[in-house]
Amino acid sequence: MPFRLQMSLEGETQIDRVLGISAEGVSDFTTPLNESKEIILNRTEQNFNSRGNVFGGWAPRKIAKPWPLLEQTGKMRRGFYGTVSGGQTLEVGNRDPKFKFHQSNKPRNRLPRRVMLMIDQTSAVSITKAFQAYLVGLVRKN
Repeated sequence: MPFRLQMSLEGETQIDRVLGISAEGVSDFTTPLNESKEIILNRTEQNFNSRGNVFGGWAPRKIAKPWPLLEQTGKMRRGFYGTVSGGQTLEVGNRDPKFKFHQSNKPRNRLPRRVMLMIDQTSAVSITKAFQAYLVGLVRKN
């Protein structure tokens, strides 16, 4: 049976790919999940460096402030984490309690959405390749 790779963010499917290789007997995906974590966190850092332009841009402030958007204290930018559990699950998030209000895809009136975390096409391709390389490596090893 072919391997199916699925990842979602805020309940929305971001990656749903069937890889043309079997993963029978493989239960520990720690290696490609850790690679995926690094891909996502690096892409998030690139997004901050570009002031949101990697994921479509951030709405400008209505009132000028002396610090960059979302970086008054630096807690939001430093708050990103990734955790791999049981060789099957990757959780990426942010510890800053304000993150969910800026990131949320729910309808809004006052606070503009400023996407900081996303699995874009560039990340999806890299993550898919990491899983393919891992599975092919296991096949060749055996």
